[in-house]
Amino acid sequence: MEFVIASFVRLYGEYINALPLDDNLQLMVAAPDRIPRAVLDEIPALADGIAALDDAVKWWNANHDRYAGSDRILRLHCLLSAVDRVLEAVGAVRFKEPGGELAVGRPWWHCYLHQANARKRLRAGARTSVTSRPFANIRWLPAHPNRLKDAAFRKHLRGALVKENDPTLRIGLCVLGCDAQAAFSLEPAMDRRHGVYGFRGTEVAWHGPAGESVASELIACLKWAREARVHVLCFPELAVDMAGREVLARELEKDPGTIALVVPGSFHQIASDGPERVNRAPAWLLGETGLSGEGGFDKTDPFNSGAAEFAELFQDIPEDCVECKEDIRPGTGLTVIETPVGHFGIAICKDATNHTLIEGYGNAVDHLLVLSMNPRGTSVFWAQGGESIVRRHGASMVYVNSAQGIPKTDEGADLVFTYFPQHTGLRNRLYRYNVLGTAIARAAGQPPPPSGTRHPERPAEIHCVPPNMRVLIEVPIPQTLLDT
Repeated sequence: MEFVIASFVRLYGEYINALPLDDNLQLMVAAPDRIPRAVLDEIPALADGIAALDDAVKWWNANHDRYAGSDRILRLHCLLSAVDRVLEAVGAVRFKEPGGELAVGRPWWHCYLHQANARKRLRAGARTSVTSRPFANIRWLPAHPNRLKDAAFRKHLRGALVKENDPTLRIGLCVLGCDAQAAFSLEPAMDRRHGVYGFRGTEVAWHGPAGESVASELIACLKWAREARVHVLCFPELAVDMAGREVLARELEKDPGTIALVVPGSFHQIASDGPERVNRAPAWLLGETGLSGEGGFDKTDPFNSGAAEFAELFQDIPEDCVECKEDIRPGTGLTVIETPVGHFGIAICKDATNHTLIEGYGNAVDHLLVLSMNPRGTSVFWAQGGESIVRRHGASMVYVNSAQGIPKTDEGADLVFTYFPQHTGLRNRLYRYNVLGTAIARAAGQPPPPSGTRHPERPAEIHCVPPNMRVLIEVPIPQTLLDT
């Protein structure tokens, strides 16, 4: 079987490396009825299951010398399409190869859709695919060091889900209020010639009512998460500093409840392998053996903007400062967390618009958690990252933004959004301080539109964020998915 897998990886790689296709091939790929019948008839009938890979390799090895150029790539496309159709009926199987893994069979959301159809959650004849990418059931996953697997964590999460009569994955997103504010320091010039200065986060300071603190707010978040039976808990970028992490870790060790995966925001810290700083989002896995916190994700795309935008943050900006940029070492890879309900990935703010990173995640994960600190509108995250990983690759995206710097009258900045694959029956939602049109309605003396108003441009409902600044996302899980 090793020879078969290695050979299949080579022929699959030849097709991928040939992309993008020429115009004529693109037309035929987009509309298969344009492919000549004579070409389709050349492709053999394939055995069921994984044996289809063996049949495909044998046919290609016997016939590939007959084709060159576009004719060769077209036959490869037709052969891989035939393999993909067979693998639609196969559960996910992974084969380790030099440089990565070949994953074949239905991805998690495809299985979800299949099981949801079986339970008649969707109308008869509903779609059986959640992605627009070709060969959804064939994926090459490049090797990466940040792959988190923990048997105790998986057991804890699965146990929390199977105890329920109707299993539901609950994702808790804690925006946190504006009473806790990140403080920053302006660092020496990173590039004096071009006027680029660095900045770093130093701490999260409390500016709220006396008698409360950053620690009390974080403890309140954990109390809410336990009561809501949350399984995955996520905080925003630059919202929980090192001291805050200690508070969360200490409280989780006392009583995690159903919480199994925690991403305690991100913050600037010294890298584990050197003196440089990184913007790191830890990934904590909880199980019967306690908390495992060795893994995490480092931001790959540092934030930068004109010096004028930092005028309120730094009073003494040097005259030669033209631009301020996060003084961090960019991360270089994916972080993949294996769970009983699909693989999770993490991205930080601008990373969600990094095409290379998102394409890598699209092949590797089923759910992408995006942490952000962004006072502007989030349409770029929705349109670029979301459209790629959700529409093209059939994964979900869950976004949590820090409320810092966003006025409570703002109606354009999303604090939370969810973006689920098509045809799953799950609703996409945006959460803001106010639903769209509230200020206009108030000025006209009219009642504001109800929470749940449809967004005119995005496939989502708009809701008011709850007063406690915490949002609960619920994903019903077919029992059969937990049994496999």
